[in-house]
Amino acid sequence: MNNTTINGISQWQLCRYPIWTLFTLLLLSIGSAAFASNDEAGHKVNFAYTESMNLENDLVTIRFRALEEGKTSAEVSQKINRQMQQAIGSINKARFKTIQTENYQIFPVYGKNRQIAHWRGQQTLRLEAASDQKISPTLQKLESLLSYQSLQFSLSTERRQKAQEQLLLSAIQGYQAKAKQIANAFGKQKFVLLQTDLQANHTAPVMHANSLRMEAMAASAEPALEEGSSQVTLYISGTMLLEND
Repeated sequence: MNNTTINGISQWQLCRYPIWTLFTLLLLSIGSAAFASNDEAGHKVNFAYTESMNLENDLVTIRFRALEEGKTSAEVSQKINRQMQQAIGSINKARFKTIQTENYQIFPVYGKNRQIAHWRGQQTLRLEAASDQKISPTLQKLESLLSYQSLQFSLSTERRQKAQEQLLLSAIQGYQAKAKQIANAFGKQKFVLLQTDLQANHTAPVMHANSLRMEAMAASAEPALEEGSSQVTLYISGTMLLEND
């Protein structure tokens, strides 16, 4: 009678194992065969390719803040609402892509003996406009009503998406060319791309912090602020199989 073995265990030894143990040994045997088959198919290589594009920023984002104090939270809320309504009413809305309030907060300020001394609240007004828009007059009005927080230049969503679309074709072509280069370096003529992951990102916007204080806005001409540029990057990573000849 043939003495069959599984993973080095003979047939008569198998009879001594419980059924769940035999099932586990069978799975291990199948797994080992699959791994060996994969090795016989070829050699897997993980690699990556990156392509970038620099673009001039076309969007400016300005933030102002209303900050108020009062004896009650209701009083503070009324002051902030009144201040924001007056500020938004002074804006030439046609020149802005976005006019939005955010970060509304009201909280107690404690004094001695952990008793509430008064209340304080704040709210931010965020404005977005094309970087070539003449917005100085509006910003001058807002500075007389609210506290200036920050100004930054960045890429608009539309321009960033368009850049990513332009990068996509050339990045994929470069990715495929790199796969061929790797295969040639290994002395292989045949390969298969098993998996590909694409990831797009861009650099942080150019910030102009509170140190500017908008003094340039008081001049008759537009302020000379550096808009800068942003880098849009498409990162492709994947796995290739170098097939055996």
